[in-house]
Amino acid sequence: MSQIKCPKCHSESFWQTKDGRLKCKNCRYLFKPKENQFNLPNSKLEQIVALFLLETPIEAICQEVQISKYKLLKIIEAIRKAMTNDVPEVFQKNKELVQKSEKIPYSPFIGLFHQNGSFFVNLLSEITKNEFLNFLKEKENLNQIEDWQRNFGLVYKKRLYRIFPSRFKERKIDEIDQFWAYLKKRVFTKAGIRKNKFYLHLGEYVWRYNHRNSSLEEMKTALMNLLSKL
Repeated sequence: MSQIKCPKCHSESFWQTKDGRLKCKNCRYLFKPKENQFNLPNSKLEQIVALFLLETPIEAICQEVQISKYKLLKIIEAIRKAMTNDVPEVFQKNKELVQKSEKIPYSPFIGLFHQNGSFFVNLLSEITKNEFLNFLKEKENLNQIEDWQRNFGLVYKKRLYRIFPSRFKERKIDEIDQFWAYLKKRVFTKAGIRKNKFYLHLGEYVWRYNHRNSSLEEMKTALMNLLSKL
């Protein structure tokens, strides 16, 4: 029961009563443990996760699950946060990537990491406008051995632009090109994203792409496990 905390004093030590409730050993508070942080039956939460993965409209989920729109939006935001924080194992050694944040500052500049078929995207908030303009001026003269610039993009007026030297256009389409095409389509077709929530939508798109070969049941199980760790 290490994941359960007392609602009053946050202690993790309890006695269990005959009726299934828990009694805190520290403050003696008696309570019934919740199945999850949303105070919903896990069966209903699983239904919401499945409908979200199927990209069911918000209003349709509310009607089918019988939940308020306000509460549903809170749950969906938590799902996107779980997706965003789920860094593929191949990148786990990079401490900058695995450092979780409650809020990531908006930036129009996007950096893509790719390794062994997995992808990870970061908002490059440390890049200034002047640095970006200098990059545009010099991008054709950059060292041809280093092709990191293939993984650099810009979000402008609800569109995603991939910025890279023209010599790369002559190459054959590879999995990085396929990912950029997918990401461009998702950013363009999703309307009404607030800037302060953009990183969550970006995290969702990357997570979906990394799990593109998983079944709905596998993705649902993975997300339920991630939600239990928030």
